Amino acid sequence: MPSLISDAEKANLTGIFADIFDTFSRPIVVYKKPQKVTTLVNTAFIFGYEAGTWDEAYTYTYQSGEFNAVINYSKGLKEHSDDDVGAGQPVVGGTIKVKKEAADYIEAGRPNMRTLIDDKNFSIVGQARLQAFLNSKFYIFNIESLK
Repeated sequence: MPSLISDAEKANLTGIFADIFDTFSRPIVVYKKPQKVTTLVNTAFIFGYEAGTWDEAYTYTYQSGEFNAVINYSKGLKEHSDDDVGAGQPVVGGTIKVKKEAADYIEAGRPNMRTLIDDKNFSIVGQARLQAFLNSKFYIFNIESLK
């Protein structure tokens, strides 16, 4: 089936969309839940332990990824309802638009602990929405401020 837009025009328009994304995007950091790593420690050399005694030691490996995103803020009418600090304050939310590699990182191993955007903590709410135009694909996530 013939197309109204030639392949060269599609490549040009897709390049313009990528340039717009690169121009208006800012870095965000997505923090994942840390992974617990268990190691066995020989405690036989410590006074009071029997020979051949092994205890478990835990360490945590923190994971984060830095990506570029176009951020759109909107102030919602919803308020924090807990009796905690920040109760009664409006929830700041909005959307972030990211490329595929960032969307894959966000979706893998959910839930994410937090997302650092403009030195403020946000949570990513819901699933990604695909925004496609010709050959360019971006993913949009809703964000909500953390207290």
